[in-house]
Amino acid sequence: MELLDILSLSGSSIAVFLSLFVFFRTTNRERPRIVVRKTGEIRALQDTFKREYFLNYFNIKFILTNHSLLPNALLNVKVFFWIHDKWVEGVVRDYITSQPSEVTPLPQNIPPLSTIPFNIAPAIKITEGEPGRDNKERSTSHPSLPDPLRFSLEFEMLNGKPVVEKFEYKRTKVSLTTGVYNIAIGYETL
Repeated sequence: MELLDILSLSGSSIAVFLSLFVFFRTTNRERPRIVVRKTGEIRALQDTFKREYFLNYFNIKFILTNHSLLPNALLNVKVFFWIHDKWVEGVVRDYITSQPSEVTPLPQNIPPLSTIPFNIAPAIKITEGEPGRDNKERSTSHPSLPDPLRFSLEFEMLNGKPVVEKFEYKRTKVSLTTGVYNIAIGYETL
């Protein structure tokens, strides 16, 4: 009878251990896990003319990967630029240039165990100075912005845990034939 009790207790212990192992492994795979990766170069673009301010856009292409067995969704994206030793919140536009198809609309559903392309155009409002005079000057960041320009994107997911990615944009060289930019600039915080 003692041998039967020992075998019964051993069998129950093994069953409990295997049940817990399967439970924790399944729970781990069902936990929301989103990975964001940049897939191309960051392209800068300035508005053509200034009203009260003009925007300097940074078009970025990503892939979003859902490593979970459950679907997820990207609800919102926030952008912050590191300027003069502080984070300044920027804006995320639904369009850049005349091709609105270049930017992915929000919210964006992400099916389980899948990867989707995602494009975004974060921008910073510049209240002082003027945008570039021609397409070549407007196809880079404004000279009054730091070089390299650091910024952070915060992806708000359906599960409530944000995914934060930090980037750096290095200005391309533009040869100026005449004139000099006015470096005095103001930034509008939102």
